[in-house]
Amino acid sequence: MQKNHYTYTASDWRLVLGFRDGHKYFRCRRGDTPGGIGVADQSGHYPHETEDGVLWLDQQRPVLVDDTLERLHVFVPLRDDAGNRSTTPVSFREAVEVVRKFGMKLRARTFGFPAASAFRNVCETDLAMVAR
Repeated sequence: MQKNHYTYTASDWRLVLGFRDGHKYFRCRRGDTPGGIGVADQSGHYPHETEDGVLWLDQQRPVLVDDTLERLHVFVPLRDDAGNRSTTPVSFREAVEVVRKFGMKLRARTFGFPAASAFRNVCETDLAMVAR
């Protein structure tokens, strides 16, 4: 991923959602950036301090749930300043909270593996709460 050409400081970010063993989601306080919600993984405290540089939550694309390999894989969509798209793996709990907090859609692909029925059971309960 291309590093952005903006210079950020810790005061540019406001934490809006965080997970102890996952990602942190920050609202960018600056208006001169591609902006939105910056994402930090465990390689840095703030988005601009991470190994990948600033990556933005791509709210135009859905959070993906896939069980093609007989277990759940959940991905949050990202983009960089140049518009390059990527995803990052997250826990199901993190995905549900991201969908809820940022009003994103969730797209599931299930293929009848055992994980699919587990996903449906959890999903029907948790995503019903997202709709509230």
